[in-house]
Amino acid sequence: EPFVQYIQSSKDIQFIVIGGNIAYNYGQTSCAFRWDKWLYWYSENIKSKAGLLLPFVFAIGNTESRFGYARIDPLFNILATEKTYRIIANQYLVLFSFALAPANATGLTTINSILNSKNTYHSHVLSPTTSMLFLDTDIVESIPAQNTFINTTLSDPTYATTENKIVVYHGSAYPALLDKYGSTIAMAIRSNWIPLFESHAVAVVFENDCNSSNDF
Repeated sequence: EPFVQYIQSSKDIQFIVIGGNIAYNYGQTSCAFRWDKWLYWYSENIKSKAGLLLPFVFAIGNTESRFGYARIDPLFNILATEKTYRIIANQYLVLFSFALAPANATGLTTINSILNSKNTYHSHVLSPTTSMLFLDTDIVESIPAQNTFINTTLSDPTYATTENKIVVYHGSAYPALLDKYGSTIAMAIRSNWIPLFESHAVAVVFENDCNSSNDF
């Protein structure tokens, strides 16, 4: 595959970023094997020029959840609770830990405690000049609920002093296709997040769904 050949031949790639829709398991127990298959493929192929496995970091996508963009699904929301949104994305939350919620970071002995301890939005400082935020576009966490996280994180001196502030999320503020879900998500991102990105001088945003090409 050209992508794999490029990764393996490049000496500059340090890690892999994926903006959601990874194994396409749709939160289904019957499709859990897709994670096994994807992780095996990754471990066999995504290696540095020196032959070392490259680390990855994700933004959650709608196919990681049984109900996709669950936060804006009107029928699902009639009966949903905060716990429900986590349960329908349980495979993703159990497998990957890019950030722990500080209040629940200990005593992870049951599936419920693991599900409740993890956030689907997270931040990372890569160097003195570069930082990254990964956000959740109405899949497990609502878009407005992450405003404080964005503002607090980007106001922190560790992040504020980085020249290259990068944001990654799955849904799009400026999609090529405006269906009933895409348009709701787009308007929510534009009204909640875009002003924050502009006020904190975010350098680049990578959107991944409903664009003119495949997810990247």
